[in-house]
Amino acid sequence: MLRSNIVILCMVLLSFSALDAQNLSDSEKERKKLNDQFDKLGLREKTDFIVDRSESFLTPPATKPADSNYIVAKEPPTVKLRILPDMVPEYFTEGQQYMAGWANWAHVTRSDDNRFFFSVGDHRGQGCQINLYEYCPVRNTLFKVLDVDNLLGWTEYSYTDGKVHGEMGIMPDGTLWGATHYGVYPDSVWYANGYRGSWLFSYNIYTHEAHNWGVPLVGSNLPCFKLDRARGRLVASGAFKMILCWDCINKKVRYAGCPPNGWTMWQRAMLLDEETGKVWSCDSSDKEIRFLSFDPEYNKFERYEVSPPENPYEKARALLRGHTDGPAMDGWVYWITWNGGFLRCRFGGASGPVVEPLAVSWVKGRDC
Repeated sequence: MLRSNIVILCMVLLSFSALDAQNLSDSEKERKKLNDQFDKLGLREKTDFIVDRSESFLTPPATKPADSNYIVAKEPPTVKLRILPDMVPEYFTEGQQYMAGWANWAHVTRSDDNRFFFSVGDHRGQGCQINLYEYCPVRNTLFKVLDVDNLLGWTEYSYTDGKVHGEMGIMPDGTLWGATHYGVYPDSVWYANGYRGSWLFSYNIYTHEAHNWGVPLVGSNLPCFKLDRARGRLVASGAFKMILCWDCINKKVRYAGCPPNGWTMWQRAMLLDEETGKVWSCDSSDKEIRFLSFDPEYNKFERYEVSPPENPYEKARALLRGHTDGPAMDGWVYWITWNGGFLRCRFGGASGPVVEPLAVSWVKGRDC
């Protein structure tokens, strides 16, 4: 059920730069056309929040579910829209990377004092820009707190990662940890021009001190990572079957390498069991897709004879994808698989995770 204090950040861009519109890529021309057509409130020219609230927000769509197992809120939500500053250029020219465009590809991180931090990158593969933003609901403020590409020493000629893709986390002392990930798949040209892999960085939300920790897993990207606040460890999955565990307290690598036995910890799903400190995913090295855990305390991997259930429509098993941050009130962790399977599991069983199929979110199969 929606509550009336819901806040939505709309990542629209600032003013159009001086670039000739004829030099834009086809996709950027289309995006500019749609923005010009539908930005009826002039959001791109404003530097503060616009608040909207309408009874029509509570009107069920024509494609509403056939069953009645849902609740419509009694009051419509209040929606706040705000343009993010410092994203230049607004549009990208021909010749730049295939998905160039400002976006947040990662989780939004909430601090202990109820501020929200998130990153926005332009998704390019050369001369990439990544900004870190803070939104404070109490003060109703939104601003850029860190120019990540500047911190990491990137230039317009650098072959670089295009975004932050994993889940940034904040330690009790206020230090936020994050890692970059490529927007365009690196090729031999990248490595010939100095690309070494994804970067690790930190930013303290109280002192505003930022650090570049370099490339701790040389040659690899870091698409998925999770911070264990209680133990001060960041675990990340990367390319070439590699795993990184970084000690955020002593600022050093605890583990950098591959799982044993040819196992591969899947890059796009990583769940932290806060009770044990273990990180969970699945082994993507074969079609069985068995659950796989990594215990940073002992640098130990363990694979279990337990797999995600098949999508009954496709009669196929698929890799794990989205999940709840931890156990729900009923004690279960909920997952979505790449082909739309919906399941729940508990850890700590005698023979590994206990898994139960629940539903299918997409009959034809895709991730959520």
